[in-house]
Amino acid sequence: MDEVKQTIVIRKDIKMSHGKMCSQASHASLKVFLDKMEEFEDKNGVYLRTTNITSEIIKWKNGIFTKIVLKCYSEGEILDLEIKAKELDIPHAVIIDVGKTEFNGVPTITCIALGPDKACKIDEITSSLKLL
Repeated sequence: MDEVKQTIVIRKDIKMSHGKMCSQASHASLKVFLDKMEEFEDKNGVYLRTTNITSEIIKWKNGIFTKIVLKCYSEGEILDLEIKAKELDIPHAVIIDVGKTEFNGVPTITCIALGPDKACKIDEITSSLKLL
């Protein structure tokens, strides 16, 4: 059976404190799950949630939460990873920081989470990147 993991790629070409990098990576990891959830109102006005969670996400959630953090050096690399993730149908989330605490108020793409999904699919698009 294929290994399942989540990979987070963080930009190193912009100045981010260690705490900011950690928070951005956390945002990305969680956003993959939040993006899979839907909210709607039923006839009684109660909000219900349905999920569109893949079997790989369930395996990851119930397993050992393998997570790898890599680095890249441009916004373009993040956007290229997003395109490739869409092509391979890999769950993903790009984080755009609004700039309240860093980046002088300029919205800035900071990272992308890829997966949880089969490690071989994620490795196909991240194998050239180095560990953070």
